[in-house]
Amino acid sequence: MIKGLGPNDQPDRRCTACTDARKDQLILGMTIINDMKKDGDAWDNGQILDPENGKLY
Repeated sequence: MIKGLGPNDQPDRRCTACTDARKDQLILGMTIINDMKKDGDAWDNGQILDPENGKLY
């Protein structure tokens, strides 16, 4: 799923639910995918952050 800022979203929203170094950082421009490696036709390893709830997948 791809998300962007909707017309009613605040561009100065911060990741208040994050528990790592991104805590309270601006969501706009934030790196949410780290350390992913291409493995054939798929991507593997790494982490994806959902800045809406602070969960890492």
